[in-house]
Amino acid sequence: MFDRVRYEVKNQLYQFKGQLQRIFGKIFGEKTAAPERYNFLVVCTGNTCRSPMAMSILRFLKREGGDGTFIAGIESAGLAVTEHAAAKNAVEIAKDYGCDLTLHYPQQLNQNMVDWADYILTMDAGSSKKVRERFPTAVTKVMTMAVFGVETGSVLDPYGGDIELYHKTAMQMEKLLRKGFDEMGEDKASRSKS
Repeated sequence: MFDRVRYEVKNQLYQFKGQLQRIFGKIFGEKTAAPERYNFLVVCTGNTCRSPMAMSILRFLKREGGDGTFIAGIESAGLAVTEHAAAKNAVEIAKDYGCDLTLHYPQQLNQNMVDWADYILTMDAGSSKKVRERFPTAVTKVMTMAVFGVETGSVLDPYGGDIELYHKTAMQMEKLLRKGFDEMGEDKASRSKS
C-alpha cells in the first residue's frame, strides 16, 4: 500500500513539474544556453534490474563529484513494467554504490518523465526506438547508454541471472557512464576555449 501511494505522489510531482516547465518555457522562451547540469532518466524493460542499478551508479557518481558534476537529477523507468520491486540481486549490487533499492517501486515511462529529462539513456537500440515511437518529444534526448559512453552495442540484461551477471552488468554501465561524462567534460573544455 505504502509503495503504491509513494508511486502516485511521485507521479503527480512529475506531472506538476512538467506543467511548470511548459508554462515557464512559454513565458520565458526556450533555453538560450545549454545547462551545466542535466536530468538523467535511465530506461530499461521492467525497471527492476538495469535501470535501478544505473540510477544507483549515477547517484554514486554525483556524490563522488568529478564525473558526476554534470548530474542534476536522476530517475529510472521501464517500458513494460510488470514487477513490484527491484530484483534481489540489483538491490545487492546497489549497496556497492551506497544506494538502497529495497523500497524501489518500478515505474512505467510516461510523458512527464520524458519532459523532465535532458538525457534518456536506454539499454539497447530497440528500446531507444520504442521510446522515440511512444514519445516523439524524446527524439533529441534518447540514446543508448553505449552511445552515451562513445561505444556501440547493448547493456547486458542480467534478469534471472546470478549475482556475478548483475555485477558484470553494473561494471559495464559504470564504464559507459564514466566515459560519457569524460566526453562531456572534453566538450565543455573545448567550448570554453572557443
